[in-house]
Amino acid sequence: MLTFLGGAIFVWVTFALIFTWIAAAFYPFIERIIKSLPVRRRLSWRLTYVCLPFLLAWCVLILFTQPELIKVIVDGHCHEQVCAPHWLKIDSETLESQAFIISSIAFFISVFAFIIRQFVVSKRYLTLLNQLSSEANVKNKMTAVRVIETPAALAWCAGLFNPKVFLSKALLDKLTADELTVLLKHEYTHASRHDNLRKWILHWASGCWPKPIKVKLKQRYLYDTELLSDLSAISHSGQTEQLASAIDKSLFLASCHCQNATEKNKSSGVRIADINAERAQARVNYKPAQWVLGICMFIINIILILLSLHFGHPFLEWVSG
Repeated sequence: MLTFLGGAIFVWVTFALIFTWIAAAFYPFIERIIKSLPVRRRLSWRLTYVCLPFLLAWCVLILFTQPELIKVIVDGHCHEQVCAPHWLKIDSETLESQAFIISSIAFFISVFAFIIRQFVVSKRYLTLLNQLSSEANVKNKMTAVRVIETPAALAWCAGLFNPKVFLSKALLDKLTADELTVLLKHEYTHASRHDNLRKWILHWASGCWPKPIKVKLKQRYLYDTELLSDLSAISHSGQTEQLASAIDKSLFLASCHCQNATEKNKSSGVRIADINAERAQARVNYKPAQWVLGICMFIINIILILLSLHFGHPFLEWVSG
């Protein structure tokens, strides 16, 4: 059992890394298509694209354990009495094989423990924020809103699985009722979409990407996340002016902590311009482009799986000796 588990972990990690590097290499070309889509679709496609290599690695792993399914892909050959594609041939009695098995299992346990630790830290952070804050007296609130005493002008959504909205007292005191309503709708969109969890998945799924490509991916994803929340905040009320005012006040009050007034004006102006562009773009039918993108992605992934089975089998045999 341990021999099989060690081999399975090695196969999955190996092909997950290969597919991830291929995805990173082709991302600049895929992004040219993705950026022409509406903001909601852009977010979905980017997250799907980043996570897809790990799903493909699972498909390859499962197919490698089913010799009858891949014998038409892998060249016929014999190993002693076995004349068919087979699983990794690992002799658990040799020192090298034992080290291989132990290393693979230790790697899996380490990654799993690290993921659990990240969830625990997030939970502790949310618990601490709850202890330092109090429930806001906000009428018609759409989710739990808590206020924390701090001189910084802040509004954010915290938590991975059960997110909550937090506001600083400094920001709450400066916003009008309309500005506060729009701001809360913005943060509620983050909470209802579980954007923190999505960004966490994106961060770790792209962890092996080259840094310049990874940075651009994260910047575009984070900005589009904010843009979608802005659109949701004004979708029914059309309160663009209130949103712009709330952005200006929030950034102005935070300027003494992290940015200057010039950056503030530029940020709010760009966001409002992008919001108006997205609202005008919403009337365009993008289904044909999405179908083409989806079909192309499906064909490319099938080809990657077939090539991985054909060339990966000799590689795994060489690794297993």
